[in-house]
Amino acid sequence: VEHLAGDVALQSGISSGISDEAVDAIARTGTVFKGPLTTVLGSGGKNPDTTIRKLFELYANVRPVMLLPGVRSAYANQDVDMILVRDNIEDFHAGMEHMQTPDVIQSLNLTSRSGSERINRFSFELARAYGRDRVTCAINAGGMKLAEGLFRRMFEEVAADYPEIVANHLGLEACVQTVVTKPAHLDVVVTSNMSGDIPGDLAAGMAGGLSLVPSANIGTHAAVFEPAHGTVVDLAGQNFANPTAMLLSGVMMLRHIGAFRAASQIEHALYATLEEGRYVTPDLALTYPGVTTETFVKAVIDNLGETSALVVERDLGMIVLPTVATWD
Repeated sequence: VEHLAGDVALQSGISSGISDEAVDAIARTGTVFKGPLTTVLGSGGKNPDTTIRKLFELYANVRPVMLLPGVRSAYANQDVDMILVRDNIEDFHAGMEHMQTPDVIQSLNLTSRSGSERINRFSFELARAYGRDRVTCAINAGGMKLAEGLFRRMFEEVAADYPEIVANHLGLEACVQTVVTKPAHLDVVVTSNMSGDIPGDLAAGMAGGLSLVPSANIGTHAAVFEPAHGTVVDLAGQNFANPTAMLLSGVMMLRHIGAFRAASQIEHALYATLEEGRYVTPDLALTYPGVTTETFVKAVIDNLGETSALVVERDLGMIVLPTVATWD
């Protein structure tokens, strides 16, 4: 079932950027495979991505970052394999702002105990399910002492329920430095919304760029899977965009709905295509000239049935917490 959203919907008169039919479809299926949506930045209009996240309480943004085969990176010889878990609906993403005066806009940071508990517990449950040994809390407690301080206290309370997992916290600056200098020291990283942008995009750059990184937005009743990158207007319609992040987001979605065999087949085919390096888009091409998006995808399809030793087999989808909060 396909639905339009973003700038196309806004231009057709849908002020939220997403139609009622699309919202009903999400409520009915609970699963969305979404491309980046174009909206007019700084216009004051509603962002349909934010609308979807709020409507369905997609509180956890999950971004796995790892080195893929055949990808040029200065960190090719290091262990870059981390999962960033970022709060999705609180903090400044709550979208609470107003004109304080005709010349001053005031934006509010909304941080709740229940929201902080939920995103931190999600990160520990994900670490436990995926066999990860460490969860690191990365926040800017020096700047927003009350809000980020609450987030850190909830991290420490939740960590006590998972004694088998090493829990530590880093300031945002220290986390960024660790991402760059000692990426192997980071396993699962949980952050507030405000603190998550910088380490997330920096880690993606180390792995070769946002065009290689998938993501998921997870709630109790719905999940949206999409590439970590936004719209790239300069590449639109030219048939040279790298589809890897979109493909891997689809793999995450397939695992989430239990289609493990299909997910494994696609991931193996993609890895085999990247390892060969012959039919990849210009941003990945090393020995051979780059090819179009369509040719890249055809190569992946042709490689269905091939296997790669680098794929980590996992019959496990995203974690879904059954309740909003567990504190009294």
